[in-house]
Amino acid sequence: MKPVTVLLLLGVFACVTLSLLGVGLGARGGGPPLSPEARERWRERLLRPGPVARADMAVTGCGRTGDTVRVEPGRPCQLEIARAGARVRTLELEPLSGGRVDVRLEPHEGPALPATVKDVTGRRGFDIPGAGARVRLTCTRPVAATAECPVSLRGSS
Repeated sequence: MKPVTVLLLLGVFACVTLSLLGVGLGARGGGPPLSPEARERWRERLLRPGPVARADMAVTGCGRTGDTVRVEPGRPCQLEIARAGARVRTLELEPLSGGRVDVRLEPHEGPALPATVKDVTGRRGFDIPGAGARVRLTCTRPVAATAECPVSLRGSS
């Protein structure tokens, strides 16, 4: 079977299982309903991936000051993101001061494929698999004042 078919079947199985579990729990009426605040906390915890931790990132080929890297034209900057369990994390990048960068994301392992996003100008989130990844930043339009592309790594804690 193709991997896409297997993933589709697993997704259908998971949906059926969760719906049966939900109907079963609802039929029993085991306790008081959750408050809106508690539902929002569960939604945040289960549906939104957490940020990539600063400690899980190693930067080579460019300078780093806090949560900002300075990418020079013609010299790619590489972020090596370490393994952190099986959970997907988010890396948010934002070129500053009108700079533009190309982003190449190469997962270390797993079913995810490498991806390239050209001319990123605004804030953009990238999902990093739990196995980690290599992210290459290439400056395509530097800021005139500094002749480099400063990129903020937002969401890193």
